[in-house]
Amino acid sequence: MVAEKAHSLMVAEADRLLRAQLDQPPGFAAASDAWAGHRQAVFIGPGREGLGGGAATYHLEGAAKLIYEATDTLAGTGFERFIPQPRTRPRRALAVVAQAHGWRYLRGLEGVRDSFAEAGRPVQPGSSFEGRRQRFAQTFQTIASAAFLVNQDDGDSPLAVAPVIELFITELRELADELLNFGPCDGQRIGVLYLPTLTSAESTLREWVKHARKAGARSLKRGRV
Repeated sequence: MVAEKAHSLMVAEADRLLRAQLDQPPGFAAASDAWAGHRQAVFIGPGREGLGGGAATYHLEGAAKLIYEATDTLAGTGFERFIPQPRTRPRRALAVVAQAHGWRYLRGLEGVRDSFAEAGRPVQPGSSFEGRRQRFAQTFQTIASAAFLVNQDDGDSPLAVAPVIELFITELRELADELLNFGPCDGQRIGVLYLPTLTSAESTLREWVKHARKAGARSLKRGRV
């Protein structure tokens, strides 16, 4: 009972800290780091994570669902959350992308590495796998931070968010391919499960970008797209 109460107090404090960090607004990288730190404080650090090791690949499915939600938020077509006004959609979509990256993707990537190790095929430093992950991390943080800056106030550049989502979808697809081609059975199952979600997100994003380019940024801010 005492331990549970102490854990509840710790979670409440971690939640308060997360809200404070996300409300500043801190920039994309800091928002992603805040979500990753929250998972560490609430689940991993206290040893309360439900599925660890290779089983943590299931977080990639969660990342795919959040990317689908971010796409719907940007396009104004979603229904899982209240759809914000057009001028706030870019930064709200980026906030969901930051959650997908820090809360889900980073833990899922650790799960991929663990799943390969458990299958007797550990990922080696300097391997092509790690090279691709490093290139994604560098490019993704650069364009996501830039998109955050240009949309921080009035959402003047909603189209800047599209490449961020597109790159994230590509990364999740590549990880699914890694799992399907080389991973153990559980990893392969996760890879299959989240691919349809990515396809739906791609379709929504592609259609929105097509209309957005025709309409122009001004019409986007007025909610005409």
